[in-house]
Amino acid sequence: MMSERLASAVSASMRILVLGGTAFVGRAIVEDAVRTGAEVTLFGRGKTGTELFPELVRLVGDRDTGDYDALRDGSWDAVVDVSGYVPRHVGQAMDALGDRAGRYLFISSHAVYEHAGMQPGSTEDAPRRPPGGSVSEAMHAVSRRRI
Repeated sequence: MMSERLASAVSASMRILVLGGTAFVGRAIVEDAVRTGAEVTLFGRGKTGTELFPELVRLVGDRDTGDYDALRDGSWDAVVDVSGYVPRHVGQAMDALGDRAGRYLFISSHAVYEHAGMQPGSTEDAPRRPPGGSVSEAMHAVSRRRI
């Protein structure tokens, strides 16, 4: 759940685009944003969680094929990206959005933690990857580029 402080910052006038918002952590992010009154738009392939959030606008595209046409129109105060699995996913989404998004938040535990030794029940104290590498490059790209 969102903290009270964060929830108070999200209002009905806040427009949020969630890339990959129907599975894993994306679902919880969308639920909290809707609960606090944000106007949420989902972008994804339209294959996972299609029964979820019937009241929300859904934009369909495929990051693996580079299909971001659905993002060519519209603007958002914030973008939450939970489905950028390779650096080009993040770069292409940012290019498609241009200057029509206020903030871009990229979330990836894959880019942070070492895979060796990870097991169910691992915590934030698990060994972390050094900066660099494929997915963490996407994180660094987001921090260098401004939308």
